[in-house]
Amino acid sequence: MDNMTGNVLGTLVVTLVILFIVFLILREIFCWYWKINESVGLLHEIRDLLAKNQALSTPQGEQARASMKRCPDCNESNTSDTRFCTNCGRSLPAPQT
Repeated sequence: MDNMTGNVLGTLVVTLVILFIVFLILREIFCWYWKINESVGLLHEIRDLLAKNQALSTPQGEQARASMKRCPDCNESNTSDTRFCTNCGRSLPAPQT
């Protein structure tokens, strides 16, 4: 009887491991098909941009915004000490003193 119980438990463990592996594979396929991972990445980017925008709306942020440079190509705002655009990589004009 102990041998039979061991076989049943072994079969159950192997079946559960195989089902778990199949679940992981199918999960990746579903995430790829419905582009869930891409959507999550875009939501993280939106969250970061909103946080950056809110930080710039404070009084200290207003001073920082005034000293920021805009890229002539992509209109991305960059800090005054950057030499190249953080979005497109174009060389930014030198700050006027």
